[in-house]
Amino acid sequence: MIASVLNSKRAIQMSIHIVKTFIRVREFMSASRHFDERLCELEEKVDHQFSLVFEAFDAMVAVKNQPMNPVGFKIGENSK
Repeated sequence: MIASVLNSKRAIQMSIHIVKTFIRVREFMSASRHFDERLCELEEKVDHQFSLVFEAFDAMVAVKNQPMNPVGFKIGENSK
């Protein structure tokens, strides 16, 4: 570490800070693995639930695509 090259209080503090930072990074990486696994589980669950929602949307679109009467005012001879 830097403290082995430079013999000063500042170098010792920096070495300690670097070691603590690496420890935090290692802890974060192990925690992120847990979150990654949990996220994959949630994605599988949500994918199934959304497939049901998309099927319902498809059913509604099929009904909506049927011909409808036009909406609005008619201008012409029959409008009086």
